[in-house]
Amino acid sequence: MNCPTKKEKEMCKQHECCCPKKECPNNGKCCACIANHRGKDGVPFCIFPNNDGKKDLESFYFKLKERRAAAEIWPFINEALKISGGAIAGDMTAVERELSSLADRHTGTRSALFAKYFLGGFAFNRGEYDESAELFQKAVKNIGKDPTLAFLLHTSVGSSLESKGKFEGAVESYGRAAEISGPSLRTIALFDKARALELAGKTSEAIALYRQIVEENPESLHRDLIEIKIARME
Repeated sequence: MNCPTKKEKEMCKQHECCCPKKECPNNGKCCACIANHRGKDGVPFCIFPNNDGKKDLESFYFKLKERRAAAEIWPFINEALKISGGAIAGDMTAVERELSSLADRHTGTRSALFAKYFLGGFAFNRGEYDESAELFQKAVKNIGKDPTLAFLLHTSVGSSLESKGKFEGAVESYGRAAEISGPSLRTIALFDKARALELAGKTSEAIALYRQIVEENPESLHRDLIEIKIARME
């Protein structure tokens, strides 16, 4: 397929094709390339954002959706962090309201989950533990397959419930965080779970879990503290 207009022919000549498949017969032939990908439910390399090698239109749509969400949400997250940290003056209530609206508008995206995570964190810092737990729990339902974000949200639910004195719920949330985490984060989640068990009055279970942590990770930074806790409980 040839470029249909003289202008398009000149554009193809002026710009070297960035596609790494130089052996492709359509390399450098924009119109032919687009027609070929359109027929295969895909898009050319030059306009496709990094998406782990996935080049179908559905993946392209979701990648653009994520990018648009990030462009709209993160400026408000950063502004809220600066206001809450005292770096700048501003109306925190208004910023949180806009951030919540954007999170709902871009539901299902990673940026929306981070928005709910930070909104929950702001509520937690104000001592509004019921609201923070609710925000974190809503985000957990749409977490997908992101282990780091899953850890952050499950442990945040646990912290909110623990602060309300709901230790059984905290134990469950910390346990879920431990299940989906790698070794280092798992140690943190198990330590939190053991502490919640201790606060719930389940001393024998707490001691057993503290000992499990040391056995699994002898070099844990929590080791000295764990040994002190065990000595006090026994």
